[in-house]
Amino acid sequence: MQAMMNLGESLGDRTYKPRLPGKIITFETRGEPHEQVNKRLRYKQIIYLYQCCDDMGLTVRECAMLMYLKKFTHSEHRQEIAPRITELRQMGILKEAGKTKDVETHRNVAVFRLSNDWENIWNGYI
Repeated sequence: MQAMMNLGESLGDRTYKPRLPGKIITFETRGEPHEQVNKRLRYKQIIYLYQCCDDMGLTVRECAMLMYLKKFTHSEHRQEIAPRITELRQMGILKEAGKTKDVETHRNVAVFRLSNDWENIWNGYI
């Protein structure tokens, strides 16, 4: 029966490789996008936007939309920057400044602002 592929048969631009016993492909590939992100550049872009909007603060979704409009990211989805926002918050550069209703989910979400000593923290990070 021809429905079965021969090993190495071409699938367009990919080549079929049989799954080896004991090997989980998603474990191997899950870190690749994370490693491709230039975190330092992404941090600078996020800090720039929060500097511009410091008087009102931003939610993660609002920051993602602004980053897309500024052509910093390829899409406006919050998943593109949410990990970086979390990391900046853990460093102490961003702080929670309140909450508001999310325009898409209609749920309460955090509004973030730059902390008072963010420059000292950032200079220590560099």
